[in-house]
Amino acid sequence: MNQTVQVSRSIRPYEDKSLSDAVTVAIDKSGLNKPKFDLINGRIAVRYKFDGTKLVIAFENGMYLTILPGNNLIEWDIVSVEPEIGNEEDRQNIYLEIQNGNKILWDWKRILDSLVGKQVAISPSKQYLFIFAKDGDEYMFDAYKDIKNPNVQYLVISEV
Repeated sequence: MNQTVQVSRSIRPYEDKSLSDAVTVAIDKSGLNKPKFDLINGRIAVRYKFDGTKLVIAFENGMYLTILPGNNLIEWDIVSVEPEIGNEEDRQNIYLEIQNGNKILWDWKRILDSLVGKQVAISPSKQYLFIFAKDGDEYMFDAYKDIKNPNVQYLVISEV
């Protein structure tokens, strides 16, 4: 049975003073995180766990990528111990209705299943996280919150 949830964006895009400021911040952020990137970029994703808000992707080298909505950004980390995660609920057939009335299918399972067994790489921006699959597509993580219950957030992954 399909369920529709009215949502609004959890992330409000920052405005930079100039394009060069935005590029400088992205380069600085990438440089600071390069040692972390090297732990998983080019590695094979072997499985994932997802509770609707927090995602953990396991890699063949024993490292784990955690992704979840944060305060006006997508938070992520790479750790060597598998993080605890809430109950994995079968959250299929949920449509997110955004404020303009458009409905999007929250189609996380198909996308995450397509990453398993492939080499992947991540790339963060100031607020978002991108993931690339070798010989595959590029995806972006975003977040939406339930209008009726703002404490409930949905981590959304979509093709770029």
